[in-house]
Amino acid sequence: MFYFYHIRWLDFCTYKSPVLPLILLISLLDIKHSLASTASFPVFTLAKKSEITLKKINHKMAPKIDGFTTDDAWAEVGFIGDMHQIFPSEYQETKLKNEIKVTYDKDNLYIMANLYDNDIQNISRNAMSKGQNVRQDDFFGIVLDPFNDKANGYYFTTNANAFKEEGLIANNRKYIGNWDGVWHAKTTVHDEYWSVEIAIPFKSLSFDQTQTKWGINFVREVKQPKQIYYWSSHGKTPTPWAPEHAGSIKSLKEISQGVGLDIKLSASIFERKQLNNVNRTSTEPSLDITYKPTSAVTTSLTFNTDFSATEVDQQQINLTRFSLFTPEKRDFFLQGADIFEFGDISANAKPFFSRKMGLSSSGAPLAINLGSKITGQIDDTRFALLAINQDLSDSSSKTNTLAVSRINTQLNKQFSTGFVSTYGDPNSENNSWLLGIDGQYRNKYLFDGQVFEIKTWAQTSVNQRNNKNIKGDAYNIGFYLPNDQLNAKLAYSYIGKSFDPALGFINRANIEQLDGWLSIASHLENNTITSSYHTFSFDIVKEIYGSISSKFFSFDLFELTTTAQNYVKLTYKSTFEHIVKPFKLIDQLVVPEGSYQNNQWQFSTSSDRSKPISYGIQWLKGDYFHGNIDYKSLDVSTNINRFLKISLDVSARRIIFPEDTFTIKSASFKLDIAFSPDFFWNNWFQYNNVTSELSVFSRLVWRQSPLNTFNLVINQNYIDHNASDQKKMSQKNGFEKQQQDIIIKMSYLWRF
Repeated sequence: MFYFYHIRWLDFCTYKSPVLPLILLISLLDIKHSLASTASFPVFTLAKKSEITLKKINHKMAPKIDGFTTDDAWAEVGFIGDMHQIFPSEYQETKLKNEIKVTYDKDNLYIMANLYDNDIQNISRNAMSKGQNVRQDDFFGIVLDPFNDKANGYYFTTNANAFKEEGLIANNRKYIGNWDGVWHAKTTVHDEYWSVEIAIPFKSLSFDQTQTKWGINFVREVKQPKQIYYWSSHGKTPTPWAPEHAGSIKSLKEISQGVGLDIKLSASIFERKQLNNVNRTSTEPSLDITYKPTSAVTTSLTFNTDFSATEVDQQQINLTRFSLFTPEKRDFFLQGADIFEFGDISANAKPFFSRKMGLSSSGAPLAINLGSKITGQIDDTRFALLAINQDLSDSSSKTNTLAVSRINTQLNKQFSTGFVSTYGDPNSENNSWLLGIDGQYRNKYLFDGQVFEIKTWAQTSVNQRNNKNIKGDAYNIGFYLPNDQLNAKLAYSYIGKSFDPALGFINRANIEQLDGWLSIASHLENNTITSSYHTFSFDIVKEIYGSISSKFFSFDLFELTTTAQNYVKLTYKSTFEHIVKPFKLIDQLVVPEGSYQNNQWQFSTSSDRSKPISYGIQWLKGDYFHGNIDYKSLDVSTNINRFLKISLDVSARRIIFPEDTFTIKSASFKLDIAFSPDFFWNNWFQYNNVTSELSVFSRLVWRQSPLNTFNLVINQNYIDHNASDQKKMSQKNGFEKQQQDIIIKMSYLWRF
């Protein structure tokens, strides 16, 4: 069974929950079986050597990328060899036939695949527009590691609709899926198989010209019944797509990126209408220039940067004392984002958070007048530098300059270290800077083939406040076993009271924190259940030189995935919160100071997302500070066909305090219409009764080619006068439009 135990040993002896004996009993009964099953899987042993020597073709004879794999160019290219299962059975032969070929010319890497299926008419092929998840379909993927550093790379995926998704892989652990690169894919569905042809321009990649051997892997996932095939794998792992598991292609010689110059010119027509009849119309040009002085180094300049076609953020209702983390979606900041990753920090104490650039503290766009970026890799050293000049605020004519730099080097196969620095404060003209250092030790052969890691980082921030320099420190050390069947973490963090990364993200300072987990897993091969999980997690936070301010325990009594890809989980949670100052959850509900011990139960279930109709249900019930909470949510998705997808997500969170009761309601509705993977219309409606706002986002995208894009975007915000707070302030009824933005944006990319 798959277990995920977080052991909180400092408070273990004083923890009085009656559920703890049950947790320990289940853990002890099953740990022997799970460890035995761990030993039964081969570790770091390839089923066969996954390495191929590529044959170069003349660019005049390159295959036409049309989805038909009968082109003469493929006739002289051999197949790469068999794939094998990693799910449901590791290293077993694939149940379905796969034919894959790879070749290249001076400009592109070409891949073709014939993917056979016994029920070709019922393969899952739902995703066809931006924002949808190709991994909920039958898909074919490629992992590329051009530097062959076995840690970082690119991940390209497509389904039978030729819908493309691409991402960056950082340090074998993190997948950054919003990266937007130029590549080509076409598919065709035949009677017995579907075929795909792919061309990846070398202009879209960074690589070392002297390196003739690249890491590569091929992935196929089948939904009915679920099967996962890889060309190269190293035993059970939670990240089979990581470059360290890839095979290799060699003899890549005399490849070219041309001049290495990309010029992207955009023009936007913007019209804003507001309730107070203040209307504004403008036409804004923007220019992005990318130049590669070498194939391994990329420089970028952006002038009057325009993010108007970027999808809006998801509405979030914050019911904690701490600010929420919102992921980046803007293309300019996602290019090279993997290099800026530091210390494996997901949120709190993150030294660089790109949403601090080009956005105000309230999330309103700020004009970026000029931006520059350099990213690259030389030997085993990766580096990045980003600097921008932006308006200080919407109402100010002043500007300020912000900058971040990052360098990381692989000292040997086991040790890596790096540095980060930032300069500037996005909210003021005051001087602010930060310095940080991180390091990692990674041993893939310790503990009978299990991966063992030690990660550590330290940061110092200096911020000018009232003509004084305020200095703060933060540091962390963590021990990890990031394996599939044995997964563990124990980490300690110190975040000083004055630590404040001006260009980063922090929502909790003046703390010491201990968190971790122990995870043991086995995968079942029967006719009903494919995997079973138990999770025991913890997080202990205390004030520096003070007492414990919060404690969190979580245990999954069961977490099951069936052969039909249905999912069910039951979780017990126990939290302790010491509130020093009263704070508002919402206007009607205030949490008084005091200490609170809360216990909750949560039930979650969902169905196979590749089906024509799928659902997800959550129900949480229990204590909540000095009252109770009853939370229910339902999401339903319908894949009517590959051209039309409808999804609805609704939730109700009823909070009962002695002095008042309030039900927080939220809803999200998406309507995606895709005429083709390059011509689609996304619509997103969001509402919650806390802000009483209805948000409408509508975007029509037409990619006439990978280089030429047209966007029509309409953003509308309405206020609900029927909401209780609004009724007190207005005699109006129903929804009233507060603001409407209409944006027409056209972009063209020239590649030299």
